[in-house]
Amino acid sequence: MDEVSCDVSALRLVKPAGTPPPVRSGPAGGAMPPEDSAWDAAAEYEVPFKAGDTMLEIAYEGDMARLYADGRLVQDDFWKGRPLRYALRRLPKGTKRLVLKVLPRGAGWEDKVYVDIIPSLLLKSDVASSEGLSNQDRHHFDREGQRILGGRYYDAFKSL
Repeated sequence: MDEVSCDVSALRLVKPAGTPPPVRSGPAGGAMPPEDSAWDAAAEYEVPFKAGDTMLEIAYEGDMARLYADGRLVQDDFWKGRPLRYALRRLPKGTKRLVLKVLPRGAGWEDKVYVDIIPSLLLKSDVASSEGLSNQDRHHFDREGQRILGGRYYDAFKSL
C-alpha cells in the first residue's frame, strides 16, 4: 500500500490554465467561491494511481483545486498552503481515471479571504464586515476601528 505524494508540476498536463475571472466579493468583503463557469479557466492534470494506493497528496498553488474520478467531482479544496489530500479508498469502485483541475487566482485575490461562506458551513456562526473602518495597515485596525468592529461582531452574534 502506497501513498501518492507529489507536486502538481510532476503530473501530466492535459489542458493549460486560462485567465480566470476576478475574485467575487461577498457582503462582508471577503471572497466568494467562483461560479462554475470559472472552471473553464482551470488547468487540468492527469493523476496517476494504482490499486493498493491509500492516500493521494498533491501540492499545488491556485485559488482552488477539484479532483474528478471518471468525470465525477470527488473532492474540492480552497488553497491554504497545504497539499490537497484524498483517501483513495473513497474512490467509486472501478475508477479508471483521476483528473485534478487547478483554478488560477483571479484578479483581486490578494485582498480576499473566504469568510463569507462560514455561516453556511458552521452552525451558530456569522461574520462582521470591516468595510469602512480606519486601519493602520491591511491587517490591523486603529483603536476606533477595533471598537466599531467589536460592535459589529456583537450585533452579528447576539442574534445567534
